[in-house]
Amino acid sequence: MARPRRDAEGPTARERLAAAFWEELEETPFERMTARGIAARAGVNHNTFYRHFDGMEDMAAALFDDIVLADVPALILGAAEEGTLPEAAASIKPDPEPLRRAMLFARSGSGLLSSMLREKLAAAWLGALGIDPASLTTRQRAICDVVFGGIVTAMGDPALEPDPAFLGLAMASPLGQAMAAALLDMGRTRLP
Repeated sequence: MARPRRDAEGPTARERLAAAFWEELEETPFERMTARGIAARAGVNHNTFYRHFDGMEDMAAALFDDIVLADVPALILGAAEEGTLPEAAASIKPDPEPLRRAMLFARSGSGLLSSMLREKLAAAWLGALGIDPASLTTRQRAICDVVFGGIVTAMGDPALEPDPAFLGLAMASPLGQAMAAALLDMGRTRLP
């Protein structure tokens, strides 16, 4: 069977599926979402879903990989290293749409999606320090679990709005500064 033609004027089937996923995740727990439901919401054939994704977990992982966390970790860690984090906090504002989507993962009630978010945050922050997560000691992994698990928990609070200014302000708080200091310490004390 031939693939459906793409309408040159509109979004691709993958783009429609992605939009449907994010809309559905706002309304439905991830565990109750289905490929058939996403396809119907996107206005595409059920088989089209499987041309792009192997299943719901694959779709979630692929779409989450599209979320760009930008340079926020490097900005925060740089300001923390210089001792200027409280002053720099107001200028640290991530793009609101990726932030909103990351918060949907945190609020999904899904252990899988929360784990994906925690791992992506850890990779971005450790990457900003030039640290390979596989090289962490047991103690350092535990610190990362506390730091990034705490961030994911906070992002999952339904009362918290996806306000781009909040991240900088939270990181300028005493707890945020301590978290940044713990990560900077890992960067200084890592093993070669």
